[in-house]
Amino acid sequence: ARYTTNKGRLPDALIEDMRQRFTDSEEYLTTRKVRDEEKFRKE
Repeated sequence: ARYTTNKGRLPDALIEDMRQRFTDSEEYLTTRKVRDEEKFRKE
């Protein structure tokens, strides 16, 4: 578990870590392949 004191904003490093961990486990979490990953990375 990770905790932050930034109210309403997660640190960029934590967000990138979450993205990487999701990408690593996506094959176990989704039932269909996503054609365009970038549409989920709106910044």
